[in-house]
Amino acid sequence: MELVTKSRHLPLSDFYSILQLEYISYFVRSKIYPPEYAAKYSRYCDCKREKIDKIGDKNELPSIFNGEAVKNRYVDVFLNAYGLPNFEYRDENSVRIMGKWDRTYWFREGTRIKVRSDSELVHTVIVKNLVNIESVIVNINRKPEQFGYDFITRIISDKLLDF
Repeated sequence: MELVTKSRHLPLSDFYSILQLEYISYFVRSKIYPPEYAAKYSRYCDCKREKIDKIGDKNELPSIFNGEAVKNRYVDVFLNAYGLPNFEYRDENSVRIMGKWDRTYWFREGTRIKVRSDSELVHTVIVKNLVNIESVIVNINRKPEQFGYDFITRIISDKLLDF
């Protein structure tokens, strides 16, 4: 009989935290990806939630599902002031492949954003996402301008993090 070994040895508290961040990552993907992929991520969310609830109930731990303050704390860890959120990835291969799609869909054309331009915040819409160089084209004062992801932030709708 072959023994199964764990790929990571984490304390329960770290594992529990990672599960909740993974849930948020999958939940956001279920909202921003095309429907055929969104359904897959929604199913992943169901599995993650089941694990989170089981661990939380067994150990009497608060979670993103039963405490607004806990949810807000994890959402704050997930989101960044500018650029991409802190999506969770399984390994370097996932970072490479899924990271490209996360960049594609997080900053998809038509997405409402705020841009740091000349020390002020400008509300605008993405005209083109240049995924390979991590920047976008937007119109400011009817003129196309390019900004790196580090200068933009997505305007978050209520449904994007409504779990």
